[in-house]
Amino acid sequence: MLETVSAQTEVVDGVEYRDVWQKNDKTVRRDAMALGARTGSGTGNFTPEAWAKGLCVVAYDRSELVAIAAGEIRFAQRMRANMAFLRVFVSPEHRKRGLVVPLTYKFHDVMRRYALTQPEIRIGGTMAIVTVKGHMDEPVTKADMVLIGYSPKGEPLIARWFDHFTL
Repeated sequence: MLETVSAQTEVVDGVEYRDVWQKNDKTVRRDAMALGARTGSGTGNFTPEAWAKGLCVVAYDRSELVAIAAGEIRFAQRMRANMAFLRVFVSPEHRKRGLVVPLTYKFHDVMRRYALTQPEIRIGGTMAIVTVKGHMDEPVTKADMVLIGYSPKGEPLIARWFDHFTL
C-alpha cells in the first residue's frame, strides 16, 4: 500500500522511502555508513564510502535504514545518452521483503525531477546493471525497466527512459 507523505517521502507497506538526492543529510550518511559497517558490505567500487556520496533514495523501517539506492550520472554508450545509473543495496535480513521495486520507482521519479531542473545535462533516464544472479528472467522488470542487453561479464543491463526526454 502506497502512502504519499510528501514529494520527498513515500511509505510502502510500512517502509519509508526518502528522497535524499544532493541533500547532504548527515544523519542519513551516518546511517548508510553504519549499514555498510554492520553488514560488511561493499564490493569493488561500490563501498559504503562510495554509496554515501551518491545517495538518492533511502528506505527506513521505523528508525532503521534497511536499503539504499545510490545514483551516478554518466554517459551510456549503448543508450547514446547521459543516464542516471542506479546501484541498490538491501540489508541481508530485509532482502525478501520486496524493497527493490519501490526503491527503483522512487529513484526514477527523483532522477526525472532532477533532469527536468537540469536540462543542460540532458539525462535520458535511469539504468542499472543487475548483479544478483537469477533475478532477470523477464524482458521487463516489475519496476518497468527494460532489458537492453548484457555487460561484458554477462550481467543484464536494464533501462527506462524519462517520458520527457527526446534524442
